[in-house]
Amino acid sequence: MSQLADTRLYKRSKEIIHDLLKKEEEITLLHQHVVKHESQLDIMIDEVDQPKMEQAYRDEHHDLIKQMETYEASYQKTKKLLFALISEIIKKEKQHHLLN
Repeated sequence: MSQLADTRLYKRSKEIIHDLLKKEEEITLLHQHVVKHESQLDIMIDEVDQPKMEQAYRDEHHDLIKQMETYEASYQKTKKLLFALISEIIKKEKQHHLLN
């Protein structure tokens, strides 16, 4: 029974690690987009009236906000799974320690 539980925990931990690595790649790409977006801020603050470019900048800004919100929700879900797994492992270790 213990081996089955260990195998299940191992599988869950591998899935969470995979998710965390994907999250790391996602946040790196998002960061690059934000840096690029920030470098284009001159479009908004210069004295030149460029309505189409300014609207495109605002649209991109709102899109980045939505992407960050989606990332945040997904990251929080993965984080909760990780802490639930850690909690389960700690409980099993305590049980194992008490039985031996």
